[in-house]
Amino acid sequence: MLSNYIDSMNEYLPDTLADKVKKREIEIGSYVNYSPDTINNEKYKKLISNLATYSGNTNKDYNTAETIKQEELKWRILDVKDGQVRLISAITGAKIGLTGYNAYNNGVKLLDDTCSTLYNSKKLASKVQNLKIEDIGNKLKEKDYSKIDSNYGKTYTYQDVIAYYPSMLLKDKEQEVTIGGKTIKGTELGISEQNEYIKQETENETADVLKIKQTSWGKNMNEEDFERTKKMMYGEYVKEYNDVTSIAGMFLSDFMKGINSFDYLEEVDIMDLNFVNQVLKDNFDLEKMVLSVVK
Repeated sequence: MLSNYIDSMNEYLPDTLADKVKKREIEIGSYVNYSPDTINNEKYKKLISNLATYSGNTNKDYNTAETIKQEELKWRILDVKDGQVRLISAITGAKIGLTGYNAYNNGVKLLDDTCSTLYNSKKLASKVQNLKIEDIGNKLKEKDYSKIDSNYGKTYTYQDVIAYYPSMLLKDKEQEVTIGGKTIKGTELGISEQNEYIKQETENETADVLKIKQTSWGKNMNEEDFERTKKMMYGEYVKEYNDVTSIAGMFLSDFMKGINSFDYLEEVDIMDLNFVNQVLKDNFDLEKMVLSVVK
């Protein structure tokens, strides 16, 4: 999840949080306090209703008041963009189900609305949304994603087959649908853009031709990434002992979780690259992170 801090922070700080990050008085990746407002019940009920209506999901283990709740999350500084600090949350435990063509039609907006409903702060945040693949890509050194995923950017043509398509595909940039001899090239929406809900009740008329460009990519952690991250984790752990408040917070938090704080270094030491990549594959889900933009 992402959340943006508001200018009212100036009432409490000589410099804005963005200024302090730019001056490196506060480092990117540092944990900060961010407290969302109490959930608005009417907005929450509307969210649950929209998930039921537009997600395409029928599994009752997802999209319910029992599986989507506001949680106490840790928040870190992701970056400063357009003069605003953006925070990223820890992974949530929310269970959201998206299925079929309505998952494609409404997934981005449903995830954004979930994040905003659960984690907005009128005082601190100007925008709260789901973490986007573009946010991940902006942090990579390699900007040619075809070097990460060889299928990235390729266009696949489907013709002389039963080619159903989600309604939103007609709006997506770089995608092309031909129906009854008429070719429609999307120009309205980028990769992670959805402005309104689309309630598609049935399969659309099959297209004569579909030309679909792959805009997704995936990346495993390599040995260099692994060793750098491992050293960073050692450093962050040691830094916790520089401040009495941090020590108390860490020990109390770990005690409540049934964790021995002194076991961290041993656990980090036994991790290897294969283990980390498997954990990333199993657990790193962009749909379960929140981005908060701070003015």
